[in-house]
Amino acid sequence: MENIKSFDSFVNEGNKSGEMTPEEVYQKASSHKKWYYLEDFEKELNAGIAVEMEHTDDPETARRIALDHLYEDPEYYEKLANAGLVDEPEALKNLK
Repeated sequence: MENIKSFDSFVNEGNKSGEMTPEEVYQKASSHKKWYYLEDFEKELNAGIAVEMEHTDDPETARRIALDHLYEDPEYYEKLANAGLVDEPEALKNLK
C-alpha cells in the first residue's frame, strides 16, 4: 500500500500548467492555433471542469486538471466529446 499514491499527489505530479492562470493557459493554447478565441477556450474549460468533477468533489481540483489538459491540447474536451467519451450534460452543453 505504500506505493499507492493519493489522488492529490497524482494531481500535483501531473500539474503541467503549474500555477498558471486560465488566461496564461489560454495564451499558450492560442499559440497552438492562431484563430483560437477566448470564448472557445472558456467553453472548453467549463466543459473540462464538468468532466473532471466526476473524479473529485473539489471544483478547484477539477479546474486544475482541466487546465492541465488544455495546456497540452486546447481542444481536449471537444475531441473527447466527438469520440463519444463525454456524457456529462453540463460539459456537452458547453461544447455546443
